[in-house]
Amino acid sequence: MQIRLQEALDGAPLGPTWRELETRAELSFFQSWTWTGCLLEERFPAPLLLSAAQDGVVVALGLFN
Repeated sequence: MQIRLQEALDGAPLGPTWRELETRAELSFFQSWTWTGCLLEERFPAPLLLSAAQDGVVVALGLFN
Protein backbone atom coordinates (compact mmCIF):
# COMPACT_ATOMS: atom_id res chain seq x y z
CA MET A 1 0.00 0.00 0.00
CA GLN A 2 1.24 3.47 -0.87
CA ILE A 3 0.22 6.34 1.42
CA ARG A 4 0.96 9.95 0.50
CA LEU A 5 0.43 13.28 2.21
CA GLN A 6 0.78 16.31 -0.07
CA GLU A 7 -0.39 19.86 -0.49
CA ALA A 8 -3.58 20.03 -2.54
CA LEU A 9 -3.04 23.37 -4.24
CA ASP A 10 -5.78 22.96 -6.86
CA GLY A 11 -8.97 20.97 -6.37
CA ALA A 12 -9.78 20.66 -10.09
CA PRO A 13 -7.57 17.59 -10.75
CA LEU A 14 -8.81 15.99 -7.53
CA GLY A 15 -12.49 15.96 -8.58
CA PRO A 16 -12.33 13.09 -11.10
CA THR A 17 -10.25 10.93 -8.76
CA TRP A 18 -12.64 11.59 -5.86
CA ARG A 19 -15.70 10.83 -8.02
CA GLU A 20 -14.16 7.59 -9.29
CA LEU A 21 -13.54 6.49 -5.69
CA GLU A 22 -17.18 7.32 -4.89
CA THR A 23 -18.30 4.63 -7.35
CA ARG A 24 -16.55 1.99 -5.23
CA ALA A 25 -17.17 3.32 -1.71
CA GLU A 26 -20.04 3.49 0.73
CA LEU A 27 -20.39 7.13 1.64
CA SER A 28 -22.85 9.80 2.62
CA PHE A 29 -23.65 12.90 0.59
CA PHE A 30 -21.41 14.88 2.95
CA GLN A 31 -18.39 12.79 1.87
CA SER A 32 -19.14 13.18 -1.84
CA TRP A 33 -17.28 15.48 -4.23
CA THR A 34 -20.55 17.30 -4.84
CA TRP A 35 -20.41 18.51 -1.22
CA THR A 36 -16.65 18.59 -0.64
CA GLY A 37 -15.69 20.12 -3.98
CA CYS A 38 -18.05 23.08 -3.73
CA LEU A 39 -16.74 23.93 -0.25
CA LEU A 40 -13.08 23.19 -0.90
CA GLU A 41 -11.79 26.76 -1.01
CA GLU A 42 -14.03 27.90 1.86
CA ARG A 43 -13.30 25.03 4.26
CA PHE A 44 -9.73 24.23 3.28
CA PRO A 45 -7.66 27.39 2.77
CA ALA A 46 -4.39 25.38 2.80
CA PRO A 47 -5.49 21.79 2.25
CA LEU A 48 -3.41 18.68 2.68
CA LEU A 49 -4.47 15.62 0.72
CA LEU A 50 -3.99 12.18 2.24
CA SER A 51 -4.28 9.39 -0.30
CA ALA A 52 -3.87 5.65 -0.11
CA ALA A 53 -3.46 3.39 -3.13
CA GLN A 54 -3.28 -0.37 -3.46
CA ASP A 55 -1.69 -1.71 -6.64
CA GLY A 56 -2.05 1.73 -8.24
CA VAL A 57 -5.77 2.04 -7.41
CA VAL A 58 -6.85 4.81 -5.02
CA VAL A 59 -8.65 3.26 -2.04
CA ALA A 60 -8.88 6.27 0.29
CA LEU A 61 -8.77 10.07 0.13
CA GLY A 62 -8.96 12.69 2.84
CA LEU A 63 -8.59 16.46 3.03
CA PHE A 64 -7.13 18.15 6.09
CA ASN A 65 -6.29 21.73 7.09
